[in-house]
Amino acid sequence: MKIVTFAKGLNWHSETSGGRSVSVDDFVSDIEAGHSIDEDILTELSESLTKKIKTLQGNANDKFNNIAGFDFEAYAAIELHKCLRSSLNLSPIVIQDRRFWIWLSIIHFRQLIEIRHPCQESLLSRKGNYGLSAPWEGLLFRLWSRGEYGFDPRFNNNDPYYHAQLGSGDMWRSHILRVDHGCCKEVSRAFLRECYDAKTSLEVVPVSVPIVRELAKRLRGKHALSMLEYYSQDDAVALVRAEMKVAKAKIQSKNGQ
Repeated sequence: MKIVTFAKGLNWHSETSGGRSVSVDDFVSDIEAGHSIDEDILTELSESLTKKIKTLQGNANDKFNNIAGFDFEAYAAIELHKCLRSSLNLSPIVIQDRRFWIWLSIIHFRQLIEIRHPCQESLLSRKGNYGLSAPWEGLLFRLWSRGEYGFDPRFNNNDPYYHAQLGSGDMWRSHILRVDHGCCKEVSRAFLRECYDAKTSLEVVPVSVPIVRELAKRLRGKHALSMLEYYSQDDAVALVRAEMKVAKAKIQSKNGQ
């Protein structure tokens, strides 16, 4: 199959950013991925997600705001993960190749990305949306990662994507995907439930942004001292709830409450 190479992907972006009409095929090369991909399935998914985001955009009061965008990302993360994991059953070799995500972004999901992230003045920001800078900045890889981290049939067999639906896109990017404790799934999931799930949290949710940030910072500090990867679900819940109390007290003290 064709996958955009990292270098050629950058060249494609530079050409299109300059306002020139450039054929994407000029910037792709054949790479042996050891896996055959049914591109019709990808086209169908892209059209479905594009229709969904246009509907949400049309229902927004003025411009496409963050609330509508975050609702879309929760939905899209699940649909993308289902497609790549079940319908296409992609091998880990393909999933772990950043060139696959660049190819996927440019060839199949370019329109979707341009709707979710309208062109900005910052060239780095525009590059990032296609995965051409830091991997976590690419919309498609972020969505896949959210679906992968949130997929947990053991916690809720009726809804294995229970956790993927919690929290905002910014929260996922800043406090799970970009940080080291994000690899500790039980802790990350307990963090999500305690901050955003009224059914399981001891707090009034959603927890305020300053407290969420303080809690996330404390969990990063704990991970530097402890191997949170080995925490059980019960241990993770106990840790998050204990650190939540400290985070709340610190923010309340700062605010003079």
